[in-house]
Amino acid sequence: MLSLQSMVIAVWREIENRKLDFLWALLSLGMVVFTWLYAVRAPYAPIWLYVLLDLQCAVIFAVRRPAQHSTARPLEVSVTLLSLNYLFAFDPVPMTSPSLAAVGGYISAAGAIMALVSIQCLGRSFAILPSLRQIRTSGMYRVVRHPIYLSYGVMALGIVLRHPTLYNAVVALAGVSLMICRIKFEERLLEQDHQYRDYMAVIRYRLIPGVY
Repeated sequence: MLSLQSMVIAVWREIENRKLDFLWALLSLGMVVFTWLYAVRAPYAPIWLYVLLDLQCAVIFAVRRPAQHSTARPLEVSVTLLSLNYLFAFDPVPMTSPSLAAVGGYISAAGAIMALVSIQCLGRSFAILPSLRQIRTSGMYRVVRHPIYLSYGVMALGIVLRHPTLYNAVVALAGVSLMICRIKFEERLLEQDHQYRDYMAVIRYRLIPGVY
């Protein structure tokens, strides 16, 4: 039977080995609180879905598999961190069209649901920085190779429709550009696994079926 000291040492080693995972989990929990308390309560804004999405990420970070390899390149890390925060750059200007706001809200909700489903399909292989973990190809990953990024783009489209300004459109385009860069970084790493190369041969499109 393990002594209390041995158990404490084992737990501490686990924390040391997975400190980055636990940091991401804590950051996600912080986003849960921030989103719930400070997100703009506009009509048709699916705030509770965003909260659920952050909570899902926190749970997965806490239990996910160790990465076989992760990027440490400054450019890739910087682009990833920028892409995580571009949604905060949108300007929630007053809505001028209730019907357009409703359509935008439904589209954002659809994007959030797509993200929830896609992250669940990825499960314990989910990561923020480009990382090589167990290859997952089920569910949404049978449609495109990066359904999570597709869902983020759908959410951004909904925000632009709710708050249609040139500035918000530019923010959305910048966000999509950052996600495309992340796709290239991730696939360069994932191609090291023969299973992913086989997967790429079957699922041709990265983001939008029939387009890209």
